[in-house]
Amino acid sequence: MDQAGRTSIGKRILGALGACLTAACASNAPYHTVSDDGGACRTDPDSPACRSSAYQEFERFDLAFAEFSERGNAFDDARVEAVLAKIAAKARADGVVLIVFVHGWKHNASEDDPNVLSFKDSLETMTGVLGSSFAGTALGSRRLVGVYVGWRGASIELPLLKELTFWDRKAVAEELGSGGVTRLLLDLDRITAGEARNVMVVVGHSFGGAIVVRALSDLITERVTNRAEDVRARVFGDGVLVLNPAIEANQALPFVEAALQRPYARDQLPLFISISSDADAATHYAFPAGQTIGLAMWRQADLQRSYYEASVVNPLRLSVFTSGTGSRAGREADRRSAPLTP
Repeated sequence: MDQAGRTSIGKRILGALGACLTAACASNAPYHTVSDDGGACRTDPDSPACRSSAYQEFERFDLAFAEFSERGNAFDDARVEAVLAKIAAKARADGVVLIVFVHGWKHNASEDDPNVLSFKDSLETMTGVLGSSFAGTALGSRRLVGVYVGWRGASIELPLLKELTFWDRKAVAEELGSGGVTRLLLDLDRITAGEARNVMVVVGHSFGGAIVVRALSDLITERVTNRAEDVRARVFGDGVLVLNPAIEANQALPFVEAALQRPYARDQLPLFISISSDADAATHYAFPAGQTIGLAMWRQADLQRSYYEASVVNPLRLSVFTSGTGSRAGREADRRSAPLTP
């Protein structure tokens, strides 16, 4: 075969591979583009009107979507403002229990994404808990609102190739944590802080945990550094929880070291909780493997740090946070927090 023939075959192979990869790429556009038709979810949750809405009102809870580009900007700032306005109205009326969830690697804001479906199931379960355990109380009467922060955590859909998106999606997660997600969280904190009866908890999973840490790291550092005279630090919302966060320990080091500089009040509540499991394959296997390859390209000095704060793992402290008795309703005056752990 002559050179021209080999070149032609090579171009065909590259073209076919390019077409395959293009077809396998996940959408790089928002999934929820309607701002004012969420009421359809009460009667027909499977309708296009419901599934495309950025604010979905179900019978027992609300679900809002805030979607961001890979540069960390909202796809449509006006649509996010409309979502914030709806939440603010409910917060001013009867109060809200607001759960903000930032998803991780290999997920997005599609209605068929497993994280979206699981988040809906979790909200449904929580309404049952609020209705049975807190019936007749102020907490039981508040509207449960979930905010799903969507980004392109899944960039390729082919089973094997999507495992190779680790480094690319990690870079995107860091970009999001330095962009509009910070503004969104601050806006939600401002809205819910207006009334002591409101409750807000921020949850991040996997690279979503990395986004949350990066978005709030400077703010948390400031709050634990500039504590009040009674040595209490202000909490962000009613707590920040990251689950199996795909993040290097050094990225949380500044606010961890700032948090451990001085003692805290004995009744200090948690400000930041990080929970990891060895059973999580992404952080137990994929993340260390990806970091080993990535760190080979730049020089890294090992920092010998070891921190342990016994008071943080006090079961009473954690039960106060998880039960909700430490919400703004019980601490309207000073919105407190607790020490941080690495």
